[in-house]
Amino acid sequence: MDDEIRKHLRSIRILVTLALLAAFLSFAFTYLLFKEVSTPLEAIRSQQIAKVESKIEALIASRAESMKKRAMIELELAVHDLEQIASQSTGEIASRAAKALEEIRSLLELLKGQPEPPPAAGETAPQAEQESHGEKASEEAPAATQPEEAPTPAQ
Repeated sequence: MDDEIRKHLRSIRILVTLALLAAFLSFAFTYLLFKEVSTPLEAIRSQQIAKVESKIEALIASRAESMKKRAMIELELAVHDLEQIASQSTGEIASRAAKALEEIRSLLELLKGQPEPPPAAGETAPQAEQESHGEKASEEAPAATQPEEAPTPAQ
């Protein structure tokens, strides 16, 4: 009877050892397989995240650029309108329009990011000519209307 118990115990030990060995091998293969699969998955996920982040940054930059362009267009329209007002009006209105025109031009320069050089005497750029004609007209308009004002009582 002791021999039979020893045989059973020995067979149980062998079975337990084989079970532990099988569990260890299963764990080792699973770990290696998971490690090989998880590394590319992490790389793919990080690439996807990078793509999404770049798209978001591009959209933000695009929106900011379009808002800047829209503001520049609106300011250029305001400059044009103020040049017309300054050339067609006299006195205080012309001076207020000229002052507003200078402020809007400085805002426009800030938006462009580079200061606009003052027009030179021999410059032939159409925009500089329009601006200089608009400024000359606004300067000439008050001078032309001053002699035509109502006569003073001393005269």
